[in-house]
Amino acid sequence: MNVNAQKPQIYALTVYHIHDKLQENRLDSYLGEALIPALHKTGMKHVGVFKPIAKDTSDYGKKIYVLTTFASLDEFRNLESKLNANQTYLEKGADYINAAHNQAPYDRMEISLMEAFHDSPAIGLPDLKGPREERIYELRSYEGPTEKLYKSKVKMFNTGDEIGLFKNLGFNAIFYGDVIA
Repeated sequence: MNVNAQKPQIYALTVYHIHDKLQENRLDSYLGEALIPALHKTGMKHVGVFKPIAKDTSDYGKKIYVLTTFASLDEFRNLESKLNANQTYLEKGADYINAAHNQAPYDRMEISLMEAFHDSPAIGLPDLKGPREERIYELRSYEGPTEKLYKSKVKMFNTGDEIGLFKNLGFNAIFYGDVIA
């Protein structure tokens, strides 16, 4: 298939901010036992869950990143109704879904919605051999002082073949996305 003919995927990068091991355990349980299996049931093949490497054990301010892919914005919009129609998801995720306000499973949740770059229209799986828990990934964000300069940087990736350069250097990129919101 011609890469340029493929419709770009939509990515949602959800960031959960947590403050203690209890929240981490509840979130891990929800992701592993409820959300990820439910996402697979909807046809989503790949879901990425990433945790930063701890810098200091006395500072628990931690984040958990969840990367999901969609064929379209409509698929993203319809996900919640699909999840709410899945009885197994509702049962397995009850501790998280029905958490009381004073027992929140996270302190804050943010979602960045992105569209895949033209020259990298679908998520890629890295060519790594080691155990998943030992793999290290870098999340790069490019910003610009103006929208015009930011768009110029994105254009460099798409028409300047920076994606090709990164491939040649063995960067093992998972995705390239232009932030929608």
